[in-house]
Amino acid sequence: MEKLGSSVQKLKGAQNYASWALEMQAALEIFDLDHLLEEQEAGATAAERKKREKDEKKAHGLVLMCLDDACKMLVSKEKTGSGMLRQLASLRLGWLICMQSSTRWRSARTRR
Repeated sequence: MEKLGSSVQKLKGAQNYASWALEMQAALEIFDLDHLLEEQEAGATAAERKKREKDEKKAHGLVLMCLDDACKMLVSKEKTGSGMLRQLASLRLGWLICMQSSTRWRSARTRR
């Protein structure tokens, strides 16, 4: 898993989120962890819950290896791989808004 984690680009923020998300999805598929992108069924058996818990730990490690230090801090409280991915997806909108505001501010400033 470490070798694959090093081949996925590190997430730096909104500027590379889209390509990072595609690479991360491919990595999850390779390790048969892509089922974590969906909610667990309410009627899951104890064995299914245990497998998911084990897979969440694997995904957590994989996602962590593919984040730069700043992004790691943003999701440091998440205990599962799927939780980290959901948090990063929700932050993406915030990053895009910040980038657009920053660009508008710089643009307005250079016109003066």
